Amino acid sequence: VRDRIIPDVNGDGIYKADIILEAIIEKETEKKKLFHWIDQVNKTALLATNTSSILLENLAEELANPERLVGIHFFNPVNKMP
Repeated sequence: VRDRIIPDVNGDGIYKADIILEAIIEKETEKKKLFHWIDQVNKTALLATNTSSILLENLAEELANPERLVGIHFFNPVNKMP
């Protein structure tokens, strides 16, 4: 499974991805811009966001198929966070 997980900071493989996990800064405008661009390049991948505070409905507003956006929040163990 690890061989199929590809970190892709530049987005070179987005067109062929089955699942795309976004983990950029926690700014709604930036996440919306990223998802808009991804939506132009890949129309079928499951889109996952690492947001903890932005409504998924807001991020999905401009997607052709908003139902393909899911939330998947991950972080360091709580007891290790400041």
